[in-house]
Amino acid sequence: MSEDLSFELPDGRRRTKRLSLRRTVLSRSSREAIKHGTSGFGTEAQIFGRSWDFQLEDLPIDGRLEVWHGAKDRNVPITMADQAVKLMPGVEYSRFEEEAHLTLSMKHLEEILDSLLSKLEN
Repeated sequence: MSEDLSFELPDGRRRTKRLSLRRTVLSRSSREAIKHGTSGFGTEAQIFGRSWDFQLEDLPIDGRLEVWHGAKDRNVPITMADQAVKLMPGVEYSRFEEEAHLTLSMKHLEEILDSLLSKLEN
C-alpha cells in the first residue's frame, strides 16, 4: 500500500492525509538531524549571531534566489526576512501572513519544491 493515499481520498481527507504525511517526514527528519547530538544547532546559532564576511546587497542575484517566510514565525521574525529581501534586489519573496516557522513548510512544501525545481530547470 502506498504511503500517500491522497489519490484515493475525497478532497478534505486528501489534504489531511498529506499534512499527516508531512508531519511524519518532518518528525523523522528532525530526529535524524540530532541523532548524533545537538552541536550542529549550537554552531548554527553562533554563525547567525555574528557578522558575516559579506553583505547581502553584494550577493549576485541571478533570478534563482527565493525567500519563503511565515509572518507568524517566532524563531526568525518577519522583519528580518523583509529587511533581507530589501537588501537583495531581484529576489523572489513569498510571504505568508498566516504561517509560522514549521507550518509554512508543512502546508506549502509541494509549492516550494515545485518552484525550486523549476528554477533548476531554467
